[in-house]
Amino acid sequence: MSVKISIKSKNIGDGEPPCIMGVINCSPESFYPPSVKLTPRDLADYTLKLVEDGADIIDVGGASTAPTSFYPASKYVSEEEELNRIEKAIPVIRDCTSLPISVDTMRAKVAEQALKLGADIINDVSGLKKDVNMKRVISEYSPYLILMASKKEAGDVKSINEIINALKESLKLAFEAGADRSKIIIDPGFGFGKPFNLNIRILKNLQALRILRQPILVGLSRKAFIKKIVDSDQDTDILTGSLIAATIAVLKGAHIIRTHDVKEAKTLSKFISKYNLIE
Repeated sequence: MSVKISIKSKNIGDGEPPCIMGVINCSPESFYPPSVKLTPRDLADYTLKLVEDGADIIDVGGASTAPTSFYPASKYVSEEEELNRIEKAIPVIRDCTSLPISVDTMRAKVAEQALKLGADIINDVSGLKKDVNMKRVISEYSPYLILMASKKEAGDVKSINEIINALKESLKLAFEAGADRSKIIIDPGFGFGKPFNLNIRILKNLQALRILRQPILVGLSRKAFIKKIVDSDQDTDILTGSLIAATIAVLKGAHIIRTHDVKEAKTLSKFISKYNLIE
């Protein structure tokens, strides 16, 4: 069965070029400093750069979701602080582009305010399991959703079967809140402290997620396990490894690449589309 959805006239799914989601962090504790933009000028300039480089979606986060046990710099951020950051960032980004905006949050209050300010998508790495009030927000605002595989906390799934079951549970929660299937994207959740071999198994068996009949997003960009793949901490090597992994993911069925390196990922997308490399 063909998988396809549309966000603001952007078609995503089977038969379409891989969609590129560019990352902006307004959280200084985020693991990749070049993506962190804190002032209105920097946010505007970076948004315009992502648009120029070919982003199809802008993903903005106000608090790092990386586990503190694995990324020591990823400290706890209060709901008040996350909300304050998002309230400052979303209007600036929205003024710069009509592209869909995704808010990367597990908190219903933050998600609701982001939607009020012009966001289109809730990207919840807990798969709607962290904040029970997220169901009310979905019911009231009918946003697009990105649901990452989690049993309770990001990174706690330990096998392909657990990933699929966790996503089934998240889909059930979304449907109970009134979400439409045509507005849901799934994410297996690369990284987040998972063992190296599990990340490789997810990449190798990504097509197993097609059983869920939703577009698949992959967040591989500059994750810690990429450094192990390329056996290097050098920026250019990590970028190369990220792009190789993203290419494999697309050939295995991924539809959206979440990335810190939009220009390079867009080139990848155009190449795959031009030469019809996806059967």
